[in-house]
Amino acid sequence: MGTAKAPGDLGPEPLLLSEQRRRTMRTLTTLIVVTCVVAAAWGQAPSPAPKPDPGYKAYEVLIGDWQYEGQAQDSPIGPGGKFAGKQSARWVLGGFFMEMRGQEQGNLGALEWVEYDWYDPTAKNYPWQGHMSIGDTYSGVTTVSGNVWKFTGTQTHKGIAYKIRGETRFAADRMSSTWKSEISADGKTWAPWTEGKATKVVNPTAAAEQELIQLAKSWGAAMVSGDAAALERILAEEIMDTDPVGRPWTKAQSIAALKSGTMKATSWAMDDMKVHVYGDTAVVTGRTTLTGRFHGEDISGQYRWTDTFVRRDGRWQCVATHASRITEAGDDKLVRPSAAQLERNKAVIERIFDEVFNAGNLDAIDEIYHEDFVRHDPDGTVSTGTETHKSMVARIRRTIPDYRENLQLMIVEGDLIACRWISSGTDRKSGSVWTRPCLSTFRFQDGKIIEQWLFFGSQSQS
Repeated sequence: MGTAKAPGDLGPEPLLLSEQRRRTMRTLTTLIVVTCVVAAAWGQAPSPAPKPDPGYKAYEVLIGDWQYEGQAQDSPIGPGGKFAGKQSARWVLGGFFMEMRGQEQGNLGALEWVEYDWYDPTAKNYPWQGHMSIGDTYSGVTTVSGNVWKFTGTQTHKGIAYKIRGETRFAADRMSSTWKSEISADGKTWAPWTEGKATKVVNPTAAAEQELIQLAKSWGAAMVSGDAAALERILAEEIMDTDPVGRPWTKAQSIAALKSGTMKATSWAMDDMKVHVYGDTAVVTGRTTLTGRFHGEDISGQYRWTDTFVRRDGRWQCVATHASRITEAGDDKLVRPSAAQLERNKAVIERIFDEVFNAGNLDAIDEIYHEDFVRHDPDGTVSTGTETHKSMVARIRRTIPDYRENLQLMIVEGDLIACRWISSGTDRKSGSVWTRPCLSTFRFQDGKIIEQWLFFGSQSQS
């Protein structure tokens, strides 16, 4: 940073490795390569890769993006004044160094800086060195005690080294910090230098993804513990819960089955979870390995599932869920479609929108949908067969002549494809055009759609 270490940084300012250190590192790299070749020649097994000391965990609070602002006093480094900037921290070199890069605007003008921090397990402290675009370098060490980090070091400005020291305090949630620093020409007489605050920048999508993954895990935990109250919070009132054999369940039925012991799980492990967030709607997919019984029957095994969540009043709730049993125990790779089949399935989805709903080609339905096709509507209605589906499409196009469906996104997960699209048409009474966001999950069998789950968003008019 321009005047002092970025809030949240361990030292005052950043500094790149010196040329001497880079030469040393190149020499060490050469020695390592020679050693490996000799070891291989003697038939010796390579040593396991070293792992960072647990002391490095203290840096986790800094990993990510931060914004900071502060006030500098007049000093040998430059005039006082306000400054603000942003910094980003990440692990490099196998996790043995944390690299921080920053940009700042303020009392020293526009500048950039880079810094490397690491952990010294012998001294049990945190050294750092950095470099600034105004030509300054700095280095020092930090000691960590909970949320209080104290640093001492040296900043070299125009060839003159100045002593620096300060303290950073993190908030209890570790999402913000404040800092103060001092500067000295002789190490004896100290003067206030900078102070300010920093705030961690949270990616809303990333935060939502983590929240949804945790929600899915809480759902699984509730199935094992029998926590009906947790299920009450997670499931929306209108949820469409379709079990692996195609039976629809209401929220009340799902909770009753848990309370009565009709559905009883003793273990529920989840993995391979993926989250796709679209504003206040999200699709979560994953795999569950469970041990349990339903109506006394053993249902232990692996399942692939797709959940659709909607955020209301600041919290996520599941509005649709479906699970399919993995037929080969312990390995669902055997039932995953090939890459070519996945592309064919995606092409089938595109035909639904282009040929069926937008062009009204009802004959294409027999080519696209399986003869045992089942459709689950948001109100819990279940319709079966291709002829029923043809009647529904014909009725929509007859009632709304300019009806359109605009496909926006497809997410492929095995034999499941989740889609987001916008439906639109003209209201006959008002003459205004309406639009409505929609989500749907399609399940494929033998290259055709055999099952569909629908969710409609709120309709808006223009």
